Amino acid sequence: MTRHFKLNTFSIFGADLPKNIKQMLVAILVFVIVWGIIEPFIPLYIKSISPNYTFVGTVFAVLNIFIFLASIPVGDLVDKVKPSRLIKIALVFYAIVGALYGFAGKIADLIFARSVHGISNPLLWVSTESFIRENTTKENNLKAFGWYSTIVNFGVAIGSVIGAIILVYFGLTFNQLFLLLTPFSMASLVLFLKVKANPKQGDSPEEGFGQAIEEIIEKDGVYKKEIKDFIGLGAIGIILAIIVFFNSLIMQTIYFIVPLLSEEINLGLPGLALLYGFLHVPFMFCFALAGLADKEGKTQIILLGLIMAAIVSAIIFFTIGSITLFVLLCFALAFVMALIIPATNSIISDIIPNLEIGEITGTYYGIACLGGIIGPIAFGIIADLYGLKTVFLATTIIAIIVFLVTFAFRKKLVVPKIPCIAEKKSTIKIILEEAERP
Repeated sequence: MTRHFKLNTFSIFGADLPKNIKQMLVAILVFVIVWGIIEPFIPLYIKSISPNYTFVGTVFAVLNIFIFLASIPVGDLVDKVKPSRLIKIALVFYAIVGALYGFAGKIADLIFARSVHGISNPLLWVSTESFIRENTTKENNLKAFGWYSTIVNFGVAIGSVIGAIILVYFGLTFNQLFLLLTPFSMASLVLFLKVKANPKQGDSPEEGFGQAIEEIIEKDGVYKKEIKDFIGLGAIGIILAIIVFFNSLIMQTIYFIVPLLSEEINLGLPGLALLYGFLHVPFMFCFALAGLADKEGKTQIILLGLIMAAIVSAIIFFTIGSITLFVLLCFALAFVMALIIPATNSIISDIIPNLEIGEITGTYYGIACLGGIIGPIAFGIIADLYGLKTVFLATTIIAIIVFLVTFAFRKKLVVPKIPCIAEKKSTIKIILEEAERP
Protein backbone atom coordinates (compact mmCIF):
# COMPACT_ATOMS: atom_id res chain seq x y z
CA MET A 1 0.00 0.00 0.00
CA THR A 2 1.29 3.42 -0.94
CA ARG A 3 1.38 5.97 1.84
CA HIS A 4 0.43 9.41 0.58
CA PHE A 5 2.58 12.22 1.95
CA LYS A 6 0.60 15.39 2.67
CA LEU A 7 1.76 18.89 3.49
CA ASN A 8 -0.28 18.90 6.70
CA THR A 9 1.98 16.17 8.09
CA PHE A 10 4.71 18.78 8.61
CA SER A 11 4.65 18.43 12.40
CA ILE A 12 7.78 20.57 12.80
CA PHE A 13 5.57 23.69 12.82
CA GLY A 14 3.59 22.44 15.83
CA ALA A 15 -0.09 21.69 16.31
CA ASP A 16 -1.17 25.26 17.06
CA LEU A 17 -0.44 26.65 13.58
CA PRO A 18 -3.31 26.34 11.08
CA LYS A 19 -2.92 23.91 8.19
CA ASN A 20 -3.09 26.63 5.54
CA ILE A 21 -0.26 28.57 7.22
CA LYS A 22 1.93 25.46 7.17
CA GLN A 23 1.16 24.87 3.49
CA MET A 24 1.91 28.49 2.65
CA LEU A 25 5.27 28.30 4.44
CA VAL A 26 6.28 25.31 2.31
CA ALA A 27 5.31 27.13 -0.91
CA ILE A 28 7.26 30.22 0.15
CA LEU A 29 10.29 28.06 1.01
CA VAL A 30 10.50 26.84 -2.59
CA PHE A 31 10.26 30.40 -3.90
CA VAL A 32 12.95 31.94 -1.67
CA ILE A 33 15.55 29.26 -2.41
CA VAL A 34 16.12 30.85 -5.82
CA TRP A 35 16.70 34.25 -4.19
CA GLY A 36 19.51 32.75 -2.17
CA ILE A 37 21.09 31.78 -5.49
CA ILE A 38 20.62 35.21 -7.10
CA GLU A 39 20.50 37.95 -4.46
CA PRO A 40 24.13 38.03 -3.20
CA PHE A 41 25.38 39.07 -6.63
CA ILE A 42 22.99 41.89 -7.55
CA PRO A 43 25.22 44.74 -6.19
CA LEU A 44 28.25 43.23 -7.96
CA TYR A 45 26.24 42.83 -11.16
CA ILE A 46 25.41 46.55 -11.08
CA LYS A 47 29.00 47.45 -10.14
CA SER A 48 30.29 45.56 -13.18
CA ILE A 49 28.53 48.22 -15.27
CA SER A 50 29.88 51.18 -13.29
CA PRO A 51 32.42 51.18 -10.41
CA ASN A 52 30.85 54.31 -8.87
CA TYR A 53 29.19 53.40 -5.54
CA THR A 54 26.62 56.19 -5.81
CA PHE A 55 25.55 54.81 -9.21
CA VAL A 56 25.37 51.28 -7.80
CA GLY A 57 23.31 52.48 -4.83
CA THR A 58 20.93 54.45 -7.05
CA VAL A 59 20.27 51.55 -9.43
CA PHE A 60 19.97 49.19 -6.46
CA ALA A 61 17.36 51.55 -4.95
CA VAL A 62 15.21 51.54 -8.11
CA LEU A 63 13.58 48.33 -6.93
CA ASN A 64 12.58 49.89 -3.62
CA ILE A 65 11.31 53.07 -5.28
CA PHE A 66 8.70 51.04 -7.16
CA ILE A 67 7.98 48.90 -4.10
CA PHE A 68 7.45 52.07 -2.06
CA LEU A 69 5.03 53.52 -4.61
CA ALA A 70 3.14 50.24 -5.02
CA SER A 71 3.04 48.88 -1.45
CA ILE A 72 0.35 51.19 -0.03
CA PRO A 73 -2.21 50.79 -2.87
CA VAL A 74 -1.39 47.07 -2.98
CA GLY A 75 -2.09 46.88 0.76
CA ASP A 76 -5.45 48.56 0.17
CA LEU A 77 -6.11 46.09 -2.67
CA VAL A 78 -5.40 43.19 -0.30
CA ASP A 79 -8.27 44.35 1.93
CA LYS A 80 -10.64 44.23 -1.04
CA VAL A 81 -9.39 41.11 -2.86
CA LYS A 82 -8.32 37.88 -1.16
CA PRO A 83 -4.58 37.82 -0.31
CA SER A 84 -4.33 34.22 -1.54
CA ARG A 85 -5.53 35.30 -4.98
CA LEU A 86 -2.97 38.10 -5.17
CA ILE A 87 -0.14 35.76 -4.09
CA LYS A 88 -0.88 33.49 -7.07
CA ILE A 89 -0.83 36.47 -9.45
CA ALA A 90 2.45 37.70 -7.93
CA LEU A 91 4.16 34.34 -8.51
CA VAL A 92 3.19 34.50 -12.20
CA PHE A 93 4.66 38.01 -12.36
CA TYR A 94 7.89 36.75 -10.79
CA ALA A 95 8.22 34.12 -13.50
CA ILE A 96 8.17 36.98 -16.03
CA VAL A 97 10.62 39.02 -13.94
CA GLY A 98 13.13 36.15 -14.15
CA ALA A 99 13.10 36.36 -17.93
CA LEU A 100 13.45 40.17 -17.87
CA TYR A 101 16.54 39.94 -15.66
CA GLY A 102 17.95 36.99 -17.58
CA PHE A 103 17.85 38.71 -20.96
CA ALA A 104 18.87 42.18 -19.74
CA GLY A 105 21.72 43.31 -21.97
CA LYS A 106 22.19 46.91 -20.86
CA ILE A 107 21.49 49.18 -17.91
CA ALA A 108 18.09 50.30 -19.29
CA ASP A 109 16.99 46.64 -19.42
CA LEU A 110 18.14 46.11 -15.85
CA ILE A 111 16.28 49.19 -14.61
CA PHE A 112 13.12 48.02 -16.40
CA ALA A 113 13.46 44.56 -14.83
CA ARG A 114 13.86 46.11 -11.38
CA SER A 115 10.82 48.34 -11.90
CA VAL A 116 8.59 45.36 -12.78
CA HIS A 117 10.16 43.46 -9.89
CA GLY A 118 9.31 46.43 -7.65
CA ILE A 119 5.62 46.07 -8.44
CA SER A 120 5.62 42.28 -8.08
CA ASN A 121 7.39 42.39 -4.72
CA PRO A 122 4.69 44.04 -2.55
CA LEU A 123 2.02 42.10 -4.43
CA LEU A 124 3.62 38.93 -3.04
CA TRP A 125 4.98 39.93 0.36
CA VAL A 126 2.26 42.34 1.55
CA SER A 127 -0.29 39.70 0.55
CA THR A 128 1.69 36.98 2.32
CA GLU A 129 2.00 38.94 5.58
CA SER A 130 -1.68 39.88 5.40
CA PHE A 131 -2.56 36.22 4.80
CA ILE A 132 -0.68 35.29 7.98
CA ARG A 133 -2.39 38.01 10.01
CA GLU A 134 -5.84 37.04 8.72
CA ASN A 135 -5.41 33.32 9.33
CA THR A 136 -3.87 33.42 12.81
CA THR A 137 -5.06 34.54 16.22
CA LYS A 138 -3.44 36.84 18.78
CA GLU A 139 -2.22 33.69 20.53
CA ASN A 140 -0.33 32.16 17.59
CA ASN A 141 0.43 35.26 15.50
CA LEU A 142 3.91 35.75 16.96
CA LYS A 143 4.76 32.11 16.41
CA ALA A 144 3.50 32.24 12.82
CA PHE A 145 5.64 35.27 12.02
CA GLY A 146 8.60 33.63 13.73
CA TRP A 147 8.26 30.56 11.52
CA TYR A 148 7.66 32.76 8.49
CA SER A 149 10.97 34.55 9.02
CA THR A 150 12.68 31.23 9.78
CA ILE A 151 11.47 29.60 6.56
CA VAL A 152 12.30 32.60 4.36
CA ASN A 153 15.85 32.83 5.66
CA PHE A 154 16.37 29.07 5.68
CA GLY A 155 15.45 29.08 2.00
CA VAL A 156 17.90 31.90 1.27
CA ALA A 157 20.67 30.07 3.16
CA ILE A 158 20.04 26.85 1.22
CA GLY A 159 19.92 28.79 -2.04
CA SER A 160 23.23 30.47 -1.24
CA VAL A 161 24.93 27.10 -0.86
CA ILE A 162 23.42 25.99 -4.18
CA GLY A 163 24.63 29.25 -5.74
CA ALA A 164 28.19 28.63 -4.52
CA ILE A 165 28.13 25.12 -6.02
CA ILE A 166 26.77 26.45 -9.34
CA LEU A 167 29.50 29.09 -9.57
CA VAL A 168 32.29 26.61 -8.78
CA TYR A 169 31.20 23.74 -11.03
CA PHE A 170 29.06 25.32 -13.77
CA GLY A 171 30.33 28.90 -14.08
CA LEU A 172 26.99 30.45 -14.98
CA THR A 173 26.78 34.18 -15.64
CA PHE A 174 24.68 36.55 -13.54
CA ASN A 175 22.04 36.66 -16.30
CA GLN A 176 21.79 32.88 -16.43
CA LEU A 177 21.30 32.72 -12.66
CA PHE A 178 18.30 35.05 -12.95
CA LEU A 179 16.60 32.69 -15.43
CA LEU A 180 16.24 30.17 -12.59
CA LEU A 181 13.60 32.47 -11.07
CA THR A 182 11.02 31.34 -13.64
CA PRO A 183 10.87 27.59 -12.84
CA PHE A 184 11.13 28.18 -9.08
CA SER A 185 8.23 30.67 -9.19
CA MET A 186 6.07 28.20 -11.10
CA ALA A 187 6.89 25.40 -8.66
CA SER A 188 5.90 27.65 -5.74
CA LEU A 189 2.64 28.52 -7.52
CA VAL A 190 1.74 24.85 -7.94
CA LEU A 191 2.22 24.31 -4.19
CA PHE A 192 0.28 27.43 -3.26
CA LEU A 193 -2.74 26.29 -5.27
CA LYS A 194 -3.37 23.83 -2.41
CA VAL A 195 -3.63 26.63 0.18
CA LYS A 196 -7.15 27.64 1.25
CA ALA A 197 -7.83 30.79 3.27
CA ASN A 198 -10.13 30.74 6.29
CA PRO A 199 -13.33 32.75 5.82
CA LYS A 200 -13.25 36.04 7.77
CA GLN A 201 -16.17 36.81 10.04
CA GLY A 202 -18.09 40.00 9.39
CA ASP A 203 -16.39 40.62 6.04
CA SER A 204 -18.12 42.01 3.01
CA PRO A 205 -17.95 39.84 -0.13
CA GLU A 206 -14.70 39.94 -2.09
CA GLU A 207 -14.65 42.61 -4.76
CA GLY A 208 -13.58 42.12 -8.36
CA PHE A 209 -10.26 43.60 -9.50
CA GLY A 210 -11.87 46.32 -11.59
CA GLN A 211 -14.18 47.38 -8.79
CA ALA A 212 -11.39 47.23 -6.19
CA ILE A 213 -8.96 49.32 -8.26
CA GLU A 214 -11.68 51.85 -9.08
CA GLU A 215 -12.50 52.21 -5.38
CA ILE A 216 -8.82 52.64 -4.46
CA ILE A 217 -8.46 55.47 -6.99
CA GLU A 218 -11.79 57.26 -6.67
CA LYS A 219 -12.94 56.61 -3.10
CA ASP A 220 -9.70 56.04 -1.18
CA GLY A 221 -7.63 58.55 -3.16
CA VAL A 222 -4.79 55.97 -3.64
CA TYR A 223 -2.71 57.23 -0.66
CA LYS A 224 -5.06 59.62 1.14
CA LYS A 225 -7.09 57.07 3.11
CA GLU A 226 -4.03 54.98 4.00
CA ILE A 227 -2.11 57.95 5.37
CA LYS A 228 -5.13 59.06 7.39
CA ASP A 229 -5.63 55.58 8.87
CA PHE A 230 -1.92 55.28 9.64
CA ILE A 231 -1.91 58.61 11.47
CA GLY A 232 -4.98 57.36 13.35
CA LEU A 233 -2.79 54.72 15.01
CA GLY A 234 -1.30 57.52 17.09
CA ALA A 235 2.16 57.76 18.68
CA ILE A 236 2.66 53.98 18.78
CA GLY A 237 2.27 53.84 15.00
CA ILE A 238 4.86 56.58 14.46
CA ILE A 239 7.42 55.01 16.82
CA LEU A 240 7.02 51.64 15.12
CA ALA A 241 7.52 53.38 11.76
CA ILE A 242 10.84 54.79 12.99
CA ILE A 243 11.95 51.33 14.14
CA VAL A 244 10.86 49.70 10.86
CA PHE A 245 12.77 52.37 8.90
CA PHE A 246 15.89 51.74 10.99
CA ASN A 247 15.55 47.96 10.56
CA SER A 248 15.49 48.48 6.80
CA LEU A 249 18.61 50.66 6.86
CA ILE A 250 20.54 48.01 8.79
CA MET A 251 19.36 45.23 6.48
CA GLN A 252 20.72 47.25 3.54
CA THR A 253 24.19 46.77 5.00
CA ILE A 254 23.64 43.03 4.52
CA TYR A 255 21.98 43.22 1.09
CA PHE A 256 24.08 46.04 -0.39
CA ILE A 257 27.26 46.81 1.54
CA VAL A 258 28.45 43.33 2.55
CA PRO A 259 28.63 42.02 -1.07
CA LEU A 260 30.65 45.10 -2.09
CA LEU A 261 32.97 44.79 0.93
CA SER A 262 33.49 41.08 0.23
CA GLU A 263 34.91 42.07 -3.14
CA GLU A 264 37.33 44.50 -1.50
CA ILE A 265 38.69 41.79 0.84
CA ASN A 266 38.92 39.27 -2.05
CA LEU A 267 36.39 36.81 -0.68
CA GLY A 268 35.47 35.53 -4.17
CA LEU A 269 32.00 34.83 -5.59
CA PRO A 270 31.57 31.35 -4.00
CA GLY A 271 32.81 32.80 -0.71
CA LEU A 272 30.30 35.65 -0.96
CA ALA A 273 27.47 33.18 -1.65
CA LEU A 274 28.36 31.16 1.45
CA LEU A 275 28.77 34.31 3.58
CA TYR A 276 25.38 35.59 2.42
CA GLY A 277 23.75 32.32 3.42
CA PHE A 278 25.62 32.34 6.76
CA LEU A 279 24.25 35.82 7.54
CA HIS A 280 20.69 34.50 7.16
CA VAL A 281 21.22 31.72 9.71
CA PRO A 282 20.23 33.89 12.73
CA PHE A 283 16.90 34.65 11.04
CA MET A 284 16.24 30.92 10.79
CA PHE A 285 15.84 30.97 14.58
CA CYS A 286 13.34 33.81 14.62
CA PHE A 287 10.80 31.30 15.92
CA ALA A 288 12.79 30.85 19.13
CA LEU A 289 13.72 34.55 19.31
CA ALA A 290 10.08 35.50 18.83
CA GLY A 291 9.22 33.33 21.84
CA LEU A 292 11.92 35.14 23.82
CA ALA A 293 10.33 38.49 22.90
CA ASP A 294 6.93 37.21 23.99
CA LYS A 295 8.37 36.09 27.33
CA GLU A 296 10.73 38.94 28.17
CA GLY A 297 8.73 41.76 26.60
CA LYS A 298 8.76 42.95 22.99
CA THR A 299 9.73 46.52 23.85
CA GLN A 300 12.65 45.36 26.00
CA ILE A 301 13.92 43.12 23.20
CA ILE A 302 13.70 45.97 20.68
CA LEU A 303 15.65 48.31 22.97
CA LEU A 304 18.29 45.64 23.62
CA GLY A 305 18.60 45.02 19.89
CA LEU A 306 19.01 48.71 19.06
CA ILE A 307 21.87 49.25 21.49
CA MET A 308 23.53 46.02 20.35
CA ALA A 309 23.23 47.16 16.73
CA ALA A 310 25.06 50.37 17.61
CA ILE A 311 27.85 48.47 19.39
CA VAL A 312 28.36 45.86 16.64
CA SER A 313 28.32 48.49 13.87
CA ALA A 314 30.96 50.51 15.72
CA ILE A 315 33.19 47.44 16.16
CA ILE A 316 32.91 46.62 12.44
CA PHE A 317 33.94 50.18 11.55
CA PHE A 318 37.06 50.06 13.72
CA THR A 319 38.18 46.46 13.02
CA ILE A 320 37.57 45.63 9.33
CA GLY A 321 40.62 43.80 7.96
CA SER A 322 40.52 40.13 8.89
CA ILE A 323 38.11 38.04 6.82
CA THR A 324 37.27 35.83 9.81
CA LEU A 325 36.56 38.80 12.06
CA PHE A 326 34.52 40.49 9.34
CA VAL A 327 32.35 37.39 8.89
CA LEU A 328 31.78 36.97 12.64
CA LEU A 329 30.86 40.63 13.17
CA CYS A 330 28.45 40.64 10.23
CA PHE A 331 26.90 37.49 11.70
CA ALA A 332 26.51 39.29 15.04
CA LEU A 333 24.75 42.20 13.30
CA ALA A 334 22.39 39.76 11.56
CA PHE A 335 21.64 38.13 14.93
CA VAL A 336 20.71 41.54 16.38
CA MET A 337 18.24 42.13 13.55
CA ALA A 338 16.77 38.67 14.10
CA LEU A 339 15.98 39.86 17.63
CA ILE A 340 14.35 43.12 16.63
CA ILE A 341 12.27 42.28 13.56
CA PRO A 342 9.88 39.59 14.96
CA ALA A 343 9.14 41.71 18.05
CA THR A 344 8.42 44.75 15.86
CA ASN A 345 6.16 42.75 13.53
CA SER A 346 4.22 41.35 16.46
CA ILE A 347 3.47 44.78 17.96
CA ILE A 348 2.33 45.97 14.53
CA SER A 349 -0.04 42.98 14.37
CA ASP A 350 -1.40 43.87 17.81
CA ILE A 351 -2.41 47.41 16.84
CA ILE A 352 -3.87 46.83 13.36
CA PRO A 353 -7.70 47.17 13.21
CA ASN A 354 -9.32 44.02 11.87
CA LEU A 355 -10.55 45.50 8.59
CA GLU A 356 -7.32 47.36 7.79
CA ILE A 357 -4.86 44.46 7.88
CA GLY A 358 -3.68 44.72 4.27
CA GLU A 359 -3.73 48.52 4.26
CA ILE A 360 -1.58 49.02 7.38
CA THR A 361 0.69 46.10 6.45
CA GLY A 362 1.28 47.77 3.09
CA THR A 363 1.99 51.10 4.78
CA TYR A 364 4.69 49.63 7.03
CA TYR A 365 6.08 47.70 4.09
CA GLY A 366 6.32 50.99 2.22
CA ILE A 367 8.16 52.57 5.16
CA ALA A 368 10.65 49.69 5.11
CA CYS A 369 11.14 50.24 1.39
CA LEU A 370 11.76 53.94 2.02
CA GLY A 371 14.77 52.76 4.02
CA GLY A 372 15.69 50.62 1.03
CA ILE A 373 15.69 53.75 -1.14
CA ILE A 374 17.50 56.17 1.14
CA GLY A 375 19.93 53.56 2.51
CA PRO A 376 21.68 52.43 -0.71
CA ILE A 377 21.83 55.94 -2.18
CA ALA A 378 23.16 57.50 1.05
CA PHE A 379 25.52 54.58 1.66
CA GLY A 380 26.80 54.85 -1.93
CA ILE A 381 27.57 58.55 -1.49
CA ILE A 382 29.29 57.89 1.87
CA ALA A 383 31.33 55.05 0.32
CA ASP A 384 32.49 57.24 -2.58
CA LEU A 385 33.50 60.06 -0.23
CA TYR A 386 34.94 58.22 2.76
CA GLY A 387 35.17 54.50 1.92
CA LEU A 388 32.80 51.55 2.30
CA LYS A 389 33.49 50.79 5.95
CA THR A 390 32.43 54.33 6.96
CA VAL A 391 28.85 53.20 6.31
CA PHE A 392 29.04 51.28 9.59
CA LEU A 393 29.92 54.46 11.48
CA ALA A 394 26.77 56.02 10.02
CA THR A 395 24.61 53.07 11.11
CA THR A 396 26.13 53.32 14.61
CA ILE A 397 25.00 56.92 14.95
CA ILE A 398 21.54 56.14 13.55
CA ALA A 399 21.13 53.17 15.94
CA ILE A 400 21.93 55.37 18.94
CA ILE A 401 19.40 58.01 17.86
CA VAL A 402 16.64 55.43 17.30
CA PHE A 403 17.43 53.82 20.67
CA LEU A 404 17.09 57.16 22.46
CA VAL A 405 13.77 57.93 20.73
CA THR A 406 12.39 54.44 21.43
CA PHE A 407 13.52 54.55 25.06
CA ALA A 408 11.91 57.97 25.59
CA PHE A 409 8.57 56.69 24.29
CA ARG A 410 8.87 53.06 25.43
CA LYS A 411 5.59 53.17 27.38
CA LYS A 412 3.74 53.89 24.15
CA LEU A 413 4.86 50.51 22.78
CA VAL A 414 3.10 48.50 25.49
CA VAL A 415 -0.08 47.07 23.98
CA PRO A 416 -2.47 45.59 26.57
CA LYS A 417 -4.03 42.18 26.05
CA ILE A 418 -7.68 42.77 25.21
CA PRO A 419 -10.49 40.63 23.77
CA CYS A 420 -10.71 40.44 19.98
CA ILE A 421 -13.11 43.14 18.82
CA ALA A 422 -14.76 42.75 15.43
CA GLU A 423 -15.79 46.37 14.94
CA LYS A 424 -13.17 48.34 13.04
CA LYS A 425 -13.92 51.71 14.65
CA SER A 426 -13.67 50.54 18.23
CA THR A 427 -10.54 48.38 18.05
CA ILE A 428 -7.86 51.05 18.14
CA LYS A 429 -9.90 53.22 20.52
CA ILE A 430 -10.14 50.39 23.03
CA ILE A 431 -6.38 49.74 22.75
CA LEU A 432 -5.58 53.38 23.43
CA GLU A 433 -8.06 53.63 26.30
CA GLU A 434 -6.68 50.46 27.90
CA ALA A 435 -3.12 51.73 27.52
CA GLU A 436 -3.98 54.87 29.52
CA ARG A 437 -5.34 52.90 32.45
CA PRO A 438 -3.01 52.32 35.43
